[in-house]
Amino acid sequence: MLFQPTNVYPNKVTLSINEAGNPTVPIVFTVNGDGIKYRDWRFYDADTRKLISPYYGKWDNGYYRGEEFRANIPVEGTYETMVHGGNYFWNVRLFQDQYDILKVTGVIRNSGLSHTNDVVYVSYGVSNIIAPVSYDFDGETIEVGACYLVAQTSTGIERKKIIEYQNADSQKVLSPDGDYVSKIILESAFSENITGKPYRVEANWIQSPDYYFQLRNDPTATITAEFQDDYSVSLSAEYSQAQGVNIQWYQWSIDAYVDMGINEIKLATEFIKSNKKYTGKIEFSFIPFLGDYGSPVKYKIHLTVCTLDNVQKTIEYEYTPSIAHENIDIIYDSLEKGFDDIQTYFSLKNITYGDGQKIKGYVIEKLESQTGNIFNGDYKPIAKRISTSGISAINASDINVSSGKKYFYRIIPILQNGSIGNVIGTGEISPEFNRWSLTALKENLTFYDPVSEMTKDELYGFNKPVYSRPEKTWYFDLDTEDAENDMIQNFSRTFSPSYSRFSRVTSLNNNYLSGGLTCKLSQMVCDEDISQVTDDIYLVEKWRKFLHDYNLFLLKNPKGDVLIVSIHENPSTKYNYNVNDITTSVSFNWVEVMSVDDIIII
Repeated sequence: MLFQPTNVYPNKVTLSINEAGNPTVPIVFTVNGDGIKYRDWRFYDADTRKLISPYYGKWDNGYYRGEEFRANIPVEGTYETMVHGGNYFWNVRLFQDQYDILKVTGVIRNSGLSHTNDVVYVSYGVSNIIAPVSYDFDGETIEVGACYLVAQTSTGIERKKIIEYQNADSQKVLSPDGDYVSKIILESAFSENITGKPYRVEANWIQSPDYYFQLRNDPTATITAEFQDDYSVSLSAEYSQAQGVNIQWYQWSIDAYVDMGINEIKLATEFIKSNKKYTGKIEFSFIPFLGDYGSPVKYKIHLTVCTLDNVQKTIEYEYTPSIAHENIDIIYDSLEKGFDDIQTYFSLKNITYGDGQKIKGYVIEKLESQTGNIFNGDYKPIAKRISTSGISAINASDINVSSGKKYFYRIIPILQNGSIGNVIGTGEISPEFNRWSLTALKENLTFYDPVSEMTKDELYGFNKPVYSRPEKTWYFDLDTEDAENDMIQNFSRTFSPSYSRFSRVTSLNNNYLSGGLTCKLSQMVCDEDISQVTDDIYLVEKWRKFLHDYNLFLLKNPKGDVLIVSIHENPSTKYNYNVNDITTSVSFNWVEVMSVDDIIII
């Protein structure tokens, strides 16, 4: 039995062909049937309906359900050539051995003309009837498909091969009934005249619907990079497309390397990646590595553009900013560093260099290192500050840290003349958080422009939304037996039967955590002084308001998970009237909704 092909390509897509050598258009489809031996397909111009070229082929061992067929079709066809800017469609026919596929039913019509029994007439416009199809295979002509007309006669059911079907407009015949009929010529005659009798047409082939596609040139873009006075690199691109198709979205992706001449040492893979948004301009900016690495830092810039026709193209560009370094040490009072219940921090006071000058600015870079190796690692800038009046103190904190991990920070000082001084390292900071914490987050448009998707002022963001912490953090001392904090990893995998021995698995990209917390209100605190916690109605109301007023929260635990979550379902409170103080238990469920690396929290 034959069924329509699936997973067909190209179908409702836009393609760009490589015009070098012998350019082709790829076709792919999955066969649905058993023992399919022959195939043919045709390509047409969708605007003129002209045939570009027919193709055919044979599967010596047959094709079976679930098997995939692939071929590359030359753009230069028998009659026409497919070109960029053109619109096209194609269809495929599949042929089996058995002639048991019902194509059409009807009644044999009276044409009013005299004819022998190897000629019949059917209503004009009947489709799905073809003459026999034959192709040459290695010098041998093989009939691969045909139609048979089947009708009941006085001697029984008779089947006759259709040799010719005259269904063109110029071939139609006016019947005595006042409508038109079409002539069918048979390979052999019926045993009697079957005019007025029911008929059916059976065949060994199916034809697919028409699959449309269009050919368009790849989009192109010319990239420009400039090092700015604020120590950022500004990127822009001039976009063009031969057929004038506009851009749908674009995305920047940047890798950083130290250029050692013969070898390149990778500082960071996908060091920066922008969101996909087009607002009329293709622009981006990022803060480069400003430290002295002994050799220039080279950036491999990848710009992916996608047209309104969904054609994607990645343009590559290399850029090395000209950054001046001086062997000048920075002097400061003792470095204070450490961590509190939720973040790391460090501070330097009375920062000077040379003859007591203040630095003009700085960039802070961060490294998470399991081994503690601070020389080779994926450092990333996390903050920047420039001041025309000079800077004499640095106070920094970082909430995007996990309990039990090792972090190193280095400060790149910017001197008054614009050059870069010697790097200041903070050494290792290994935070240990002993409590769960829940921090409300609220988008802060003071530091972020959602239209251009760029951070503003002194924050380093490369297209990351900025969130602030509008309230104090709630902490949970989950050290009692009745506390619950289950976590579930969620991913979508569907298992279904297949024709092979094993089940078929389908997997989506979902991969997020969810869970719930249940604990006594007396185990929770939203103030630094835990001795002030009182399980009263004021604290209950404060907790309920906290959960209601915000959509996003930062959830951290002592194990090291750092999650952006939203409260799922309805939180609950339960009072225990069996004790004099009427203690309160609270429960809430949460779902991870984004990565903590996708936003900035200040």
